[in-house]
Amino acid sequence: MLLSLLRKPKSATISAVNIRLSGGTSPLFSTLGHQPLLSSAEVQPLTKSALQSLVLSHYHHGKFRSLLQNVVASPSLLLTACHNLRKHAPDSLPPPLTLDWVSAQFFSLQELSSQLSESSLDVESCCVSVFPEARRGTPLVLPNLKLKVVLEAIRIVLEVIYDDRFATFSYGGRANMGRHTAVRYLKNSVENPSWWFSVKFDNELFGARHVDKLCLMLGEKIEDSELLDFIRRLFECQVVAINLGGVCLGRGLPQECALSSILINVYLNGFDKEVQDLRLKMNKENPEFKENELVPGESSSVNVFYKPVKIYAVRYLNEILIITSGTKMLTMDLKNTVVMFMEQNLDLKVDRRRTVIHSAVSEKIHFMGMELQAVAPSVLRPPMTEKAIRARKKYLRQKEVRLLELKNARERNRKKLGMKLMNHVFKKLKRSNGFKFDFQIENEVRQIFSTWADEVVHEFLRSVDERWEWHRELSSGDFLSLGRIRDLLPHDLVDAYDNFQHQVDKYLKPVKAKKELEEEVRRREEEEETEVCSKNCRGFDKALRQSRCTHRTHTKGRQNGWIYQ
Repeated sequence: MLLSLLRKPKSATISAVNIRLSGGTSPLFSTLGHQPLLSSAEVQPLTKSALQSLVLSHYHHGKFRSLLQNVVASPSLLLTACHNLRKHAPDSLPPPLTLDWVSAQFFSLQELSSQLSESSLDVESCCVSVFPEARRGTPLVLPNLKLKVVLEAIRIVLEVIYDDRFATFSYGGRANMGRHTAVRYLKNSVENPSWWFSVKFDNELFGARHVDKLCLMLGEKIEDSELLDFIRRLFECQVVAINLGGVCLGRGLPQECALSSILINVYLNGFDKEVQDLRLKMNKENPEFKENELVPGESSSVNVFYKPVKIYAVRYLNEILIITSGTKMLTMDLKNTVVMFMEQNLDLKVDRRRTVIHSAVSEKIHFMGMELQAVAPSVLRPPMTEKAIRARKKYLRQKEVRLLELKNARERNRKKLGMKLMNHVFKKLKRSNGFKFDFQIENEVRQIFSTWADEVVHEFLRSVDERWEWHRELSSGDFLSLGRIRDLLPHDLVDAYDNFQHQVDKYLKPVKAKKELEEEVRRREEEEETEVCSKNCRGFDKALRQSRCTHRTHTKGRQNGWIYQ
């Protein structure tokens, strides 16, 4: 998922709580004696109507006040949170929890209520850091069971306040508003789609500026500085982490809490309202008409079809999909408006390279890890026409004919080669004083085939790529190289395998083959240079001898009285 509140498995969390509580009573628990102890009969899990009444009772002058001390810290609400965290079979309701049972098994709810009322709960002491084995990388911060109960209680209160204020196309982190409901909405509501795009974010964690903006949004409806400071502390301790571009840790299964979902819904609620205003504006500019209101002209006998321009939006947490039934220019303007709102109003970094417009008619829609089709499969992959079917059949027949011709050509070449070999052997026998019955032709045939094979192998070994391919095929993925397998096999078989691998490395190893080829090229270059040098030396010696002979002749002529003109 794109946002994650890190949680710990149930068994591991209980053990962590037991370790925390086994050391005795902390000084923070000394305030418990100043409040009256409630009996198990007086504290019961709250129903939905009772929960709404409890939250709405603290609504004064347009804002909710003192929620952390009077609502979240209520033992009844904490017991309700424990009930929600307990896993049970979907077909059977679990027995209701009691205050005494939870206090005896895990921790005291009244003590936790007192700490929340006095704002003395230490969040850092309720967190467990799990470091990787290599002691490198970011540690995984997990809440213990006590803090999980507090997070669930805060989620319940925020759900009562904000659930009715969210847009109708906002899914995720809400009751009966999950992924299947979003897909059902797309299936039943989207008509005549033409273009679509999804908003992609850069891989970025919620920083301090995002948390401050989130607290400002919460402050529009909630006037409780202690609750907002507690949410800030959750982000500072990294027990609550929201990553818009993907899972930051990149390992394990998602361990999410619904508090992250409702927080991101609150943060993107302004975007939902902006999209809702754009949809209402588009509906006013393109009103719908009934079929009886669409009357063709007097001289026209053709039915009139009217398709109004629509904007469809679906948001599942921070995955946003927008579909239009208008032109591409309209979709481009809408995309620019959305990207600008995200970057300027919400201070989010949008990946413009991946936020692109796609055709709903020729491409599938990728949303929530699924591939959706806005049109029928026959439109995405239309059936072939009769002409195309005939052309494909003709191509397949021609392909079969070519394959058959190649096969016959190979057989014909083999026969010609065999006849040449036999003709060569016959000539050899004929030149050896006729036929002799005691003449052994096996050696001649073996020598001919050996020469032919050496030429083929020599030609093949010139390519380093082919050597590397054969070396990889013959030396990798063999179970005979495993130690536990070699111990169970006969020694002769293991020795034969080792000898085979030695020959493979000797003749086909890429590094060695490359060195041999480089050595051969270098040797040829040296031979050519030596040959050129020797030719130049021979020419120089010849010219020197000619010049010496000319000098002798000239000297002898001068002595005999010759005159050279």
